[in-house]
Amino acid sequence: MAPVGNPGEGRVERVPVKPRVVFLAGSYDSKDALKLVRDKINAIPKFRVQASWLDGDIGSEEEIAVKNLNEVGDADVFILDTFLPSTTGGYHVELGAAFCTGAVTYRVGPVRNIYHRLTMHEVQDWESLYTRLKRW
Repeated sequence: MAPVGNPGEGRVERVPVKPRVVFLAGSYDSKDALKLVRDKINAIPKFRVQASWLDGDIGSEEEIAVKNLNEVGDADVFILDTFLPSTTGGYHVELGAAFCTGAVTYRVGPVRNIYHRLTMHEVQDWESLYTRLKRW
């Protein structure tokens, strides 16, 4: 919560701070592991993961793609898991979209193509990411 008010008048109110929206991207084969990552990030009060693909895709391929890109567009923070390579190419498209939105980008895992080098931050493991997010 952020303080609001005039301290000179002896009153300061606490106003809730809107959590930063996080999109979590990774290989579809990593979905179950990334659900645990989502839960740990959601436990950090300043962040809320919005990545509906983790809970199952409903709709046509086009509807799913549009929904994912809309969620990327809404995100303040984009986190890419590259431990497993993409089998569909989806996370590469999502990363490109995140670059266009100005979201803060993190890569967790190895560089798998030249665009992965463009993320703002890189960390080698999830614990390092959680530590960085808690300090934000």
